[in-house]
Amino acid sequence: MLTRAVHMSKVLTSVFLILAMGQKAARPSNAASENPKHFPLKKVADILMPGPAVRFDYQSLDASQGRLYIAHMNADQLVVFDTKKREVVANLDGFSRVHGVWAVPELGRVYASVTGEHKVAAVDMKTLQTLARVGPINYPDGIAYAPCPQRVFVSDEHGDVDAVIDTKTNSLVASIPLGGGAGNTVYDSGSGHILVAVHQKNEVVAIDPATMRIIGHYPMTGVESPLRNCTGRVGTASVRGGRGKSYAGRRRPDYHEGLGYTPCRRRPRRAGL
Repeated sequence: MLTRAVHMSKVLTSVFLILAMGQKAARPSNAASENPKHFPLKKVADILMPGPAVRFDYQSLDASQGRLYIAHMNADQLVVFDTKKREVVANLDGFSRVHGVWAVPELGRVYASVTGEHKVAAVDMKTLQTLARVGPINYPDGIAYAPCPQRVFVSDEHGDVDAVIDTKTNSLVASIPLGGGAGNTVYDSGSGHILVAVHQKNEVVAIDPATMRIIGHYPMTGVESPLRNCTGRVGTASVRGGRGKSYAGRRRPDYHEGLGYTPCRRRPRRAGL
């Protein structure tokens, strides 16, 4: 059965709905966390996805249009999914080893790391045509967008830099040395800074997107080779993954890649949680 599943031409993916949670969900007891009735995610549908049953990577939601952009990495495809109709509206070929993806509704574009070509593609959200491919970037991975300078920041995992793209000219304008492999790159709307997890240095660095300079180094004590980081807000205070704390995924032994933030729970969540 396993061999048959691997060679299926289509795969099923589960779509989950995050339910509104009250005070008990914000501070779940051990009993509640082990009881499926108290699990904060609810399966709402199984959706048939196109392409072979191979690895998916990043996803990015355009909430204004209800479209989810999914990197189907090992299929070299960018999938466009309508979350309202719960159906695939497009499956775009030609995105070699696509990793990162980030939707920018204010520009009407979605950016995708075409890692196999060492470039980042800018795709028009309406026509779904590729407007530009920007590079070279050694190993483009995670993507973030800083709205004020209208720049895209890209984790260059093997190049030990964060690459910067000017969205007005679709050109590579800077490569910011990190001193180690770039994990995820995210934009913190509270501080207006770009945050990057740095593998070998076991730290998160803060970058001013206007000057494109590193303005802070934050050690991840007890975390080896941070791979992913996240940002969130509690009340009006800007935080990095929690109440003034930083969190990072780590490579081994758990190998938690994705890391997000659930505000109402006031604690970080890893991919699959």
